[in-house]
Amino acid sequence: LTMAWRTVSEHPRSPLAQYTYASLLREFGQNDQALAVVNEALRLDPGNPEALVLRGDLYRSTWGAAAAEAQYLEALRISPD
Repeated sequence: LTMAWRTVSEHPRSPLAQYTYASLLREFGQNDQALAVVNEALRLDPGNPEALVLRGDLYRSTWGAAAAEAQYLEALRISPD
């Protein structure tokens, strides 16, 4: 987690660094922070299906499946496979 934070600090414009850090934050149960970071990843790369799925997972764990549905559908639209 510390290394991911350092990477984001050194490469704040990298959507991959942001996504990786958000994923690790979620694994450590820091969902509020993870949501902020994945939102930044999607701001930098709005067409990233993995980041959309992660945001959907965060929405689902916070607000339920209905809140996550649009994120999952957008990820499927971008990457149907």
